[in-house]
Amino acid sequence: MPWVVEQSRNKSLCKECRRDIPKGEWRFGKNHGEPRWFHLRCGSRGAPQMFPPFAAQVQAILGAKPDESRPLSEVERAMVAKLDGKGLPVLADWLISKGDPWGELITLRLSGEDDLAVEHFDTHLESLVGDMPGEDLSWLQGVVSRADLDGSGPGLRKKLEAVLTHRTASRLDTLDIYSTALEPALVTLLSEKAPASLTSLTLRGRAAGLEHLSLPRLEALRLELNPEAMAGLLKATLPKLRALTLQTTKKPLPVAFVEGLITSRLFARLEHLEFEEAGPVGSSLDDAGLRVLLGADTSRLKSTYVELAGRNVTPEQKKAAQKKFAKTNAVFLKNPPEEPEFDEL
Repeated sequence: MPWVVEQSRNKSLCKECRRDIPKGEWRFGKNHGEPRWFHLRCGSRGAPQMFPPFAAQVQAILGAKPDESRPLSEVERAMVAKLDGKGLPVLADWLISKGDPWGELITLRLSGEDDLAVEHFDTHLESLVGDMPGEDLSWLQGVVSRADLDGSGPGLRKKLEAVLTHRTASRLDTLDIYSTALEPALVTLLSEKAPASLTSLTLRGRAAGLEHLSLPRLEALRLELNPEAMAGLLKATLPKLRALTLQTTKKPLPVAFVEGLITSRLFARLEHLEFEEAGPVGSSLDDAGLRVLLGADTSRLKSTYVELAGRNVTPEQKKAAQKKFAKTNAVFLKNPPEEPEFDEL
């Protein structure tokens, strides 16, 4: 069966937004092989190579042109990011006064009108999501709060720029990026366009250019990288960083990096330091790294996670490690970081 525009013969699932397409509603897609169906408003994003020949037909069915994302000025972005959770009603009223469907979405979420919110979201999908990868976003009270992106090269840069510049993500606070090649250009893009509200960042995979990372308000950073990429971290501009998690997947962190870390300004500001276990290599901090850490002043750390079992150290070093890290390890294990509960859109 070729690609078609038709009225749905039965309830189906949109491959782009993952929402139901009710029986009788117009849809775009095909049944041949693996069924692939999209809401008409999702077709251009979900099947871009197949959609253009049907664009005029879809437009005729939809009527008015779908809402386009309205860019925010720098002043507006600053205002949106500044308003805390209690300020969301004010933000919603301001957006509604501008004729922005985002304001109505926030209002519906805050008032608990979840069914109406989902319907409103689907109606204004193009405006509220635009070029952002919708399946990678988490919403909280009608605002994009978290994005989880993967890929490499131009494709990943396009995804990241779309998220960092879209108005509904102007209060983004958590970002997780996975790539087999985190290029310096991507780090620069992140540094230049991340919203002021971004406080938590995870970078996973091969990376270069961490010395160019500049996020003045970032509070928590998780790096899952090859050890060679870590050195750039010591030159990054992260004045508000308080929690650092390090993980390597091939071999433990070089001793030279650990030595540089504990003498850096970054380390002096930390309240939480964590070395994750990484599969077959064991802890990201090996015995030599542990010995270096034993000589550092860690008294201000409120919590840590340093694996102490199975270490090839002297009895005196083992006793010192238990004394130094057992208590703060226990604090971390008792109070692990909590994941926020996101709206489902």
